[in-house]
Parts: sequence; structure tokens; C-alpha cells
Amino acid sequence: MSDVFGQADPAVDVPAVQQAVDAGGTVVLHGTFSFEDVSVAGPDPDESRVILVSAAVVIRGEDAKVLGGGSAAQGGRQAVIRVDAPGADVTLEGIRFVGGHMAAIRVGRAGDLRIADCRIEDLVPSLVTGGPAPQNAALAVDIRGGPFGSVEILDNRIIHDVNGEDSFGGIFVIGRCDDLRVAGNRIDGSTSHGMDFRNVAGPARIEDNAIKTGTFGREGTPGNFVNALRLLGTGAYVVEENRLDCGFRNAAVVRVAATTGAIVRKNQIVASVPNDQVPGAQCAGVQVQGSASGNQIIENRIRGRSRVAMSVIHSDFPLDKPTGTSGNPTDTTLRKNNHVDFDATLATAEVGPGAQDTKLIGGGGTIIDEGTGTVIDGGFQVIPIPMP
Repeated sequence: MSDVFGQADPAVDVPAVQQAVDAGGTVVLHGTFSFEDVSVAGPDPDESRVILVSAAVVIRGEDAKVLGGGSAAQGGRQAVIRVDAPGADVTLEGIRFVGGHMAAIRVGRAGDLRIADCRIEDLVPSLVTGGPAPQNAALAVDIRGGPFGSVEILDNRIIHDVNGEDSFGGIFVIGRCDDLRVAGNRIDGSTSHGMDFRNVAGPARIEDNAIKTGTFGREGTPGNFVNALRLLGTGAYVVEENRLDCGFRNAAVVRVAATTGAIVRKNQIVASVPNDQVPGAQCAGVQVQGSASGNQIIENRIRGRSRVAMSVIHSDFPLDKPTGTSGNPTDTTLRKNNHVDFDATLATAEVGPGAQDTKLIGGGGTIIDEGTGTVIDGGFQVIPIPMP
């Protein structure tokens, strides 16, 4: 085991931590470390980091705080800690990151991966070559690449203090995992996705997390969505007993896109669009869209104010409509969701053109139904389609 004590001096702290990490085993960080204005370019000219993890290691903080990391001048996809350790087991836990550029942790490749009990505050947006400024890839924990083994992201605290011009997300997992568990995390102030899971392929449990995005955000249109939680593509997703709040005027609190067999159950879902704003076309408590099949939205409590509480719609957005698919959701079940405290500006539920075999079981309110084979077993009143 290696103990490293912070000196609040980048010239000392960066090489000391890197040397200990390279040696492997367990590295325990103590005290305050400064990584201010340090950025090390990687093989990809658009990727940089401060510390590189390239082999199996456990990095644990004991009252450890890391200040800064990255540089506004460097731009690109930055990270304080970059993990590129194919097949190696990596654990990061108990570290407090303050003021790093773009990402506290970015993972390209690993075996089993555990990120737990970290606190991430006040990230700084960075410029990405070829993209607008600030770029929408500013993330707290960004895991893309893989394949990975077992991935656990547990009990982390992520706090963003940004404005509507910045675009920060919370936890992104993009790429195949043998299995995934994301639980007990708290995220405040994200302006893109609080959590975004894409094509994880294997079993994925998302439970007991709390996300609050606030009312700021990017455009909210396809390609620039804002959600508390998004599920996309392959993966056996189970989303259960989370507390999810999104106040942006053109966002779904939960967006389920191009997935098969996802279960969204017993969550507290709050659409907190302010009364002085008009909810946009993408605004919903839960929205199922694109080439999605067999998804179940069950026993959630949906509160607040938005365009609709529940929405099942066609999408032509490429990520929602993979090559060779129709972009139409099929066999969606909306069962026993509680939305008595929901203020809908359009209707309680919306089944759009192209949606097939949607089932609404239990509950009540108003519904706009333009789908095929819709089954309504509850107290819903079908209302006319609003004229443009």
C-alpha cells in the first residue's frame, strides 16, 4: 500500500500521485492536492488528462481533496483522472474533486470498475475541437468505450453550479458492460442529462439515486436533449425507486429510447417546469420514443407541471431509430402510475402517430391517441387532437 500526502503544489503532487498509481496495488491519498493548470496530452490530440490509470489499482481518498485539473487553454476532452486499462480491475473511491476541467473521471477501457463515495464539485466547461463552445460533452463521470466487466457507480455526490449556456451532465455510461449497478448517487444542477446510459448490453440496475437538473439547459431538441435520466439502446434496464426532478421547459424527466424490455418502476418523478414557461414538444414526465419495444412504465408517482405526464411517440433521431428500424415504439405498457398531482398543459397521456399496441392500465385523466392498437383500461378520456 502506498500513502501519498498532498502538498497543494502541482509540481510535487502530480508526479507523486502518478508514480504511486503506476506502481499499482492500493494508493491512499491524504490531504489537499493541487492539479491546477496541469494537462497532459494523450495519443488522441483531442484527449488530455492529469493522472493516467493504465493497470490494475485501487485509489482511495482519506480526507483527500483534489483541486483543479486540466486547462482552459488546452481544450479538448479533458479529465482529472483518465482510466485506460484494458481488462484491469480499477477502483476509485472517497476522492473529492473541486474545479477540474470537463470531467473528474473519464474511462476508456477497464475490467471490473468501481467508482464510489466520490464528491465532484464546480467542474469547468472546456472547448472541444469541432464543436460549439461550451461543448455538450462536459461530464462528471464519463465511461465510454469498453467492453467492461462489472461496473459499480455507488454513493457519489455531484454538484454543478452552472448557467444555461454551459452543458454539463452527471453520470454517463456508454458501451457494453457485463453488468452495471448505479445506486445511491446524488446529482444537482446538471444542464444536459443527469444520467445517460447507452447500449450497455447486459443487466443494468439504476436504483435509489436522486437527480435534480433545475430549469437551465441546452436546447432540449434531438441531439441536445435534457433529461434527468435517459436510457438508450441495448441493455436489460431496471430503474427503480429513484427520485428524479427536471425543471427544463423542453425535457423529459425520464426518456426511454430504442430500448427493449426496460422496466421503470416505483420512482418519484417530478416535472418542475415553472408556471411562467411554456413546456415544449419534448416535455414529459416519462417519454418512450423511437424503435423501443416491450418497455414497462409501472407504479411511478408523476408530479409537477409539464406538457404531458406520459408520452409514447415516433422519433427520427438517429440514436432513437437505428438503421433498419421504423422509429415507432411498440408494445409499451403504462400501468398503475399515479399522476393525480400532475398539471398537464396538453393531456395526461399522449400516444403519437406510429406508436403501436400501447397499453394504459389503471389511472385516469385525458389522453390524445393517434396510435394503432391502443388499449385503455382505466379512467382515461380520449380528447381531440389540438389544432396547430
